[in-house]
Amino acid sequence: MACAGNNGVAFVIPVSSSLGVSILDILRYSAEKKGYEQGLTPDEIAQATTFKEIAFVLLSGVAIVEWPLVESRVKQWDDPAWPAFIDLARQRGRELTQIEKQAFLDSFRTIVAHFVTQRWFAVVDEGNAVQRMLGLDTNTFFGLLESGRYSRDWERSLCFGDADIRIPVLAIWGEEDSFLPPHQSAERLKKYLADSNHSDYEVIVFKDASHFLTLPGSRSDFVPGYLDTMVNWVRKRFDSEAPSRPQNSSERAP
Repeated sequence: MACAGNNGVAFVIPVSSSLGVSILDILRYSAEKKGYEQGLTPDEIAQATTFKEIAFVLLSGVAIVEWPLVESRVKQWDDPAWPAFIDLARQRGRELTQIEKQAFLDSFRTIVAHFVTQRWFAVVDEGNAVQRMLGLDTNTFFGLLESGRYSRDWERSLCFGDADIRIPVLAIWGEEDSFLPPHQSAERLKKYLADSNHSDYEVIVFKDASHFLTLPGSRSDFVPGYLDTMVNWVRKRFDSEAPSRPQNSSERAP
């Protein structure tokens, strides 16, 4: 979208992009993929997914979940923290006084403290992002929420906007992506480009590659063919302009 209509851009290579995929699909996919990778049970994965759904509404103020379905789901866990979490998320739809904001943040902290001991919580709070957020004071916390940071994520995920992309496109994903659904993203991009009569695009999903296009269990070794694919694709179109690749370079991350 940034490249559309920009005459100074020769081509674009999106890597591991969540193109046209809703934020809920991404949250659910990530919880399930990481959950199974970490050996969680289906019930634990369902709890991780539910936490992510409720937390997104709470942080964004966008009521995109079906509350009757969520409420039916949490009844099976017989834990009062779940209804309390739902009630708290629903408060994001109204104006809160300063005292109510403080009570809101205190309740959120209590709920997270309750769930943090659960085995599935590591799936929803990698890097302790949620817990770090709860360390903010009330004004800073609500300033972040009211900035629209999370609601913009939702809006951006819906479509490609009015982008009229005519430059060459090479889109790449790793099939073992744990953050977003690669095949769904790839198919949505292919449909968009085909429907807009784009004439020069290639979509590739590398088998056994992670979100970072590295091999399973590695943060430095790229999947074979990844770097060469990009270099050869660019050279095929802009050979006279592309810099030569150093000899004997290995496919490793910097």
